[in-house]
Amino acid sequence: MDRIIFKKGLQNKFLFEIKLASSLNNKELGNLCSVHGHTIGDWMKESSSMPFDIADKLSQKFNIDLPDYRVESSSQRLSRAGKIGGRARFEKYGILGDIESRRRGGTNSQIIHKLLGTDFKQRKKIKNIRRSLDLAEFIGIMLGDGGIANYHISISLNSSTDLKYSAYVVRLSEKLFGLKARKYFREKTCLNVCIAGVGLVEYLIGQGLSHNKVADQVGVPLWITNEINYRRACLKGLIDTDGSVYVDRHKGLKHNYASVCLDFSNRSLPLLDFVYDTLVLFDLHPRKYKFSIKLRKAADVVKYFEKIGSSNAKHKDRYKFFRKKYGEVA
Repeated sequence: MDRIIFKKGLQNKFLFEIKLASSLNNKELGNLCSVHGHTIGDWMKESSSMPFDIADKLSQKFNIDLPDYRVESSSQRLSRAGKIGGRARFEKYGILGDIESRRRGGTNSQIIHKLLGTDFKQRKKIKNIRRSLDLAEFIGIMLGDGGIANYHISISLNSSTDLKYSAYVVRLSEKLFGLKARKYFREKTCLNVCIAGVGLVEYLIGQGLSHNKVADQVGVPLWITNEINYRRACLKGLIDTDGSVYVDRHKGLKHNYASVCLDFSNRSLPLLDFVYDTLVLFDLHPRKYKFSIKLRKAADVVKYFEKIGSSNAKHKDRYKFFRKKYGEVA
């Protein structure tokens, strides 16, 4: 994604003028740009640069001219970061190896492999990955119940209730990456869908995913948050894995009530914010709790399955059963 690079101080000045013209706070401006309010704050502090398309959209919407700037592509940013890292490494360690030292290292490695009867492991090639609704949904699945190790990724599911869904996850991952996905049953209730490949691990880490999403407070990639249909697909993946459909029972003054409820629970606060904001974008009325987001109105749950949908048969079956039993509106 192309980034807009302002001279120092001008990005803050531009956003300040946008906020004056729009009368929006950071959270409201973030909703308009399909980013978190904290991101707006980071842009105002100039700790990160803005996507060009967002800056251009704000400029046109509020008739604020873009100050002196240049546009930097993703490849230019990577090249610049690589040069900075290379210089820092050289200053710290000097030359790390020459042709002769690399030749000796390769020879010694071949000798050791021969003695141990092992062989070299080749990196598995993955398909040329393009942004798509399927990829956005898969990233939602990974952010929900996925795990990333050094050499493989896995999605943890229930071996009984998610059995049909596991077949869907296998088909989706093989379609996206061209790598063989395998299912492993652990204990009595756990099923893991595993895909081996260092290239895939590196790709997902590059998308902002992490080995520990809670400790790192991982959020959703910007290319997803910036496009409403990608948001829908990612939200579906998140709730298909980390969501639940159940009967919400509550007491009234004269009667007890029961209605179908949809819940998303997670300890990554950026993910909770993404789910809440996306549900609001689709005219739903979520309630935010410490580590969960709920749709407690049956009418909202009906609208969720109509607008967002689900690839998990478990959720769809429970929704249909509870809707039939308790009605559409509570």
